[in-house]
Amino acid sequence: MLISFSLILFNQLSKAEELFQEGNSLLEEGHMLEAIDKYIEVTNADSGHMNAYANRGLAYSYMEDYEQAIKDFTKAMELDPEQENPELPTLFLNRGFAYSNTDEVEKAFEDYGRALQMNPAFAEIFCNRGMLNQKQQLIERAISDYRMAADCAPESEAGLLAFRLLGALEEGQEN
Repeated sequence: MLISFSLILFNQLSKAEELFQEGNSLLEEGHMLEAIDKYIEVTNADSGHMNAYANRGLAYSYMEDYEQAIKDFTKAMELDPEQENPELPTLFLNRGFAYSNTDEVEKAFEDYGRALQMNPAFAEIFCNRGMLNQKQQLIERAISDYRMAADCAPESEAGLLAFRLLGALEEGQEN
């Protein structure tokens, strides 16, 4: 009986992983609603599938449904109470972005700070936090964050964006 249970469990996990990969393909192709439906199927098959919640939150963010994205990112985080998943800083980054788009500024700053505690050289976090600081008219903080992003990963998309934003801010201060 134990052997058959293991096989059933394995088949369920395999099905969940298959659905998860289908959802990822749909997400990459830009089919957000279909990806969300696949991730729902994944979580119905495996309610502890952290990455399905995380990616569904990402799909909701792309659709600018930030409230639902926050719920999914939070659920994904709750599924890793020991905070061992290496993707956790990215979850905090993404939830921080969603919070910043719902004008929950303090929560966004908290999430960016938590992500930096886990990964102090995460250029995307510095860049996003810099943009939030700039939006809040905290220009010196924005400049500092942009410099950190550019220093952490100068050739990355975040580093290059931070460099451009930093240049524009510094030019604006000179005028």
